[in-house]
Amino acid sequence: MERDGERVKMSNNIKKLSEKHPLVFANMSEAMWSDLPDGWVDLVDELCSKLTPLLVESYANYPPNEENFMIGITIDQIKEKFGGLRFYCSFLTEDTDLWGKATDIINEYEKRSYSVCQITGKPGTQCSAGSQVITLCEEERVRMKAISMKEAPFRF
Repeated sequence: MERDGERVKMSNNIKKLSEKHPLVFANMSEAMWSDLPDGWVDLVDELCSKLTPLLVESYANYPPNEENFMIGITIDQIKEKFGGLRFYCSFLTEDTDLWGKATDIINEYEKRSYSVCQITGKPGTQCSAGSQVITLCEEERVRMKAISMKEAPFRF
């Protein structure tokens, strides 16, 4: 999302995913800045595909209350940080089983992001590009003149 005064706009990648996975993005917080690198769109698409059936099941077991309160999850922020995906969300449900399963799925995909180039979506590794730590495939690493973290003289 890009900040425009007080308004927040979704990045194109997040907008496309929110249209494809409306149940997952139904409660997306517009208070937080979010952006998703092109190379991780498929990764987050898979993550959302795994979250959707959990939400469907949760809605069946825990229908909205009298105030029509939306249950499920609220996506607070999606971004890259230190070369890894961050998928921050809040759980709005009494369904502790949903919370546990969803957390496991999110953790799995955040961990997988460290082996997927955030630019191309190809297999990648963590690299140091100037002061940034990013996950790149070999072609992007060479193009950006980045150093593989395995070769870097220091570790984060």
